[in-house]
Amino acid sequence: MKAATLKRKYGLTPPQHAAMIEATGGRCVLCRKRWSRTRLPAIDHRHIDGLVRGIVCVQCNDKLGFLHDDAGWLTRAANYLDRPPALAIIGVHFVPGSLGAAKSAIKDGQVVISVAWDGNEETL
Repeated sequence: MKAATLKRKYGLTPPQHAAMIEATGGRCVLCRKRWSRTRLPAIDHRHIDGLVRGIVCVQCNDKLGFLHDDAGWLTRAANYLDRPPALAIIGVHFVPGSLGAAKSAIKDGQVVISVAWDGNEETL
């Protein structure tokens, strides 16, 4: 990014920008994918007050913007993904034709399921 654009849009100097890029270790801190022509670094900032948070890829920056910087929603979403409520309600159930359903197998007369989110097997 050009020095004039950095200064005008973000109030940053080229050395500040370079230090933030270097601190990423060549990867987006959110998705952990390497920088490339299709995964470019972007300056992330909080829209409500302009606080510069760091460097993430353009794709992750777009996702943060779509969520309106709502950390509470992100926490709830992470909890939902880690502990799907349907497990407690209906048990392990895969959509027909899905990878999870395909990984289900019968071993020694029992259904064995490779649970997709952690790779552990559960015998039913």
